[in-house]
Amino acid sequence: MNTLALARAPAREGRLRLELISDGFVNHWQAFVPIARAQLVLSGVCLAELREGLIARNQVFFHRSPLLDAIRAGVRNERAAASSR
Repeated sequence: MNTLALARAPAREGRLRLELISDGFVNHWQAFVPIARAQLVLSGVCLAELREGLIARNQVFFHRSPLLDAIRAGVRNERAAASSR
C-alpha cells in the first residue's frame, strides 16, 4: 500500500483488510462517516491492479443506499427549515 498517499489523505476512522491477488490486491474497507449527530457506516472493496510497483487500475465498489438516504434526509431537513422561515 502506498503510505505516501495515505499520509496525504485526511484523517478518518475505519477498518481495512487487504488480500493479495496475482496482479494486485483487494482492499476490504469500512468507513465511519460522521453526519450531524449520527454516524454513517459505509462498507466496500477496492480492486487494485499493480504494474511495475504502481497502481495501474483501481476500482471502488460500495453499497451506496445508506449514503443516498443520508443525503435525501439532509435535503428534506434543509427544505423544512427553509419553509419554516
